[in-house]
Parts: sequence; C-alpha cells; structure tokens
Amino acid sequence: MKKWTSVIVRHVEANLKVYILLCGIFIFGLCVGAGIAGAIPTDTCETARQYLGVAIKDMNTHSANVFLSSFLSILKPVLIVWLLGFSRYGIWFINLMLGLKGAFTGFSCGLIIRLYGTKGIALAAAGILPQYIIILPLMLYICQAGIEKSQNIGGGSPLSSKNRTKTLQYALVLLICSAIALLAASVDCYVTSALLRSLNYIV
Repeated sequence: MKKWTSVIVRHVEANLKVYILLCGIFIFGLCVGAGIAGAIPTDTCETARQYLGVAIKDMNTHSANVFLSSFLSILKPVLIVWLLGFSRYGIWFINLMLGLKGAFTGFSCGLIIRLYGTKGIALAAAGILPQYIIILPLMLYICQAGIEKSQNIGGGSPLSSKNRTKTLQYALVLLICSAIALLAASVDCYVTSALLRSLNYIV
C-alpha cells in the first residue's frame, strides 16, 4: 500500500502543473453548469422534479442493467479521452471534454438544489459524491495521460521499439482506468442507489 501511495504521489508531483490546469477547467465547467441550472425556466424545473422523483422511487439497487448502464456511462468519456491522445490536436478536445464533464456535474447539482432547496444539498451529495470520489480522480488521470500522449505524437516512427513501449504503457493506462470504472460503477449501483432510496422522502 505504501509503495502504491508513493508511486501516486511521485506521479502527481511530476505532473502537478497539468493537474492544476485540469482542476481549474473542471471547476470552471462546474460554475458554468450551475449557472445554467439557475437560469432554466420554472416549468422546466417542475418537469425535472417529477422525472427525478419517479426515477429515485423506482430505483432498483440490485439490477444488472443499472450496473452496466453506470459502467458504460463512466467508461465512454474515458475511452474517448484515451483515443484523443492519439491525435496531435487531442489536447484541446480533452480539455473540452473535462470542461463539459464539470458543466454536467454542476448543472445536475445546481438543478437538484434549486428544486429541493437545502434538502437538495443532501440529495445532490448522496447522488453524486460517492462515485465522484472515484470518477473525478479517474477523469483527471486519463486526461493527463491523454495530454501527455498527444504532446508526444510525431516523435519518430510508430514502429520503433521506444514508441511501441509507450503505446503499450498507454494501453495499460486504459486497462487501469477500466478497472477503476468498474469500481465506480459498483459504488454508483449499490452505495449511491441505497443512499438515494433512503432519501426518497425528499422527492
């Protein structure tokens, strides 16, 4: 455990500037999303309230479909960012993807809080925080890896032993991220669902 912690700390220290930039982009997206949630019409809010109430009350915490849907929703942006790493211009789209992720999160939290007031804070925390403890570091990690890969595009023949080794290492990053996505999906399917069901009296 100490070895892994040491590896993670060294990795973050070596890429600190990139991670600070990525955090700034995500926070900017959060603010934009929350602002949009505050600007939507009241009648749309009422429709969203009805939909959210039905979705939470009908939630099945042990459904394989829920787990699969959650896993795919987490893995898709990870896979897109990973693929963008193979493009010389991927860095711009990777930053955009992270900003949009932040905007979606900010919109979701902002809308829930707008719908339910102070009780919405507990609802938003239960619905988003458990899996985002895993998802946010996952997104930051894959974005950093994608940016590094994108910046190194064009350096020699892709068939050279050096580039083959880097490509294999990059493939390992996707494998690690897929395993983390499985963990996040498990948390979303079981922990988050259980928390939301316990708070369904709010909706």
